[in-house]
Amino acid sequence: MASPFPGMDPVLPVPLKAPDPDVPLDLGQVLRIVYERSLYQLSIDYTQLPPPPEFTESDLEWMRSVIKR
Repeated sequence: MASPFPGMDPVLPVPLKAPDPDVPLDLGQVLRIVYERSLYQLSIDYTQLPPPPEFTESDLEWMRSVIKR
């Protein structure tokens, strides 16, 4: 599954106790797993406009492009 949040997939180092090296935590992957396991696609009607606050037209276009993936 492609990221619904382009440019927002940081991989953060999780420090461990020495001498073990840091472990990478892929936040994008974490978000994708939570979304898939939570079954939001079954409880959210993505054909409806988002609730307030109002979004700019460019934000709405981006949201529509993500939904089509």
